[in-house]
Amino acid sequence: MARKVSASQESKRTYACTNCGHPFDAYPPDDGHTIVMLEPCDKGDSIKIAYECENCHGQNVRYWDIHHFVIATSKGTHVF
Repeated sequence: MARKVSASQESKRTYACTNCGHPFDAYPPDDGHTIVMLEPCDKGDSIKIAYECENCHGQNVRYWDIHHFVIATSKGTHVF
């Protein structure tokens, strides 16, 4: 029987350590938080995850966020 794999588990991303440049793999924490950033979102819904570099043992913090919809109107721009 095959094990069901979520979309987030299939979405491996590779980033470079901010200290030494060594690559490390990261996976979204869930199927909704798929956008990665170096700073948290101003909406307050980012998930902070720290990854330890295998090479230099430095901490690499990434913030996983959801896709926010931006709607521009005559009264300004609104982010949801």
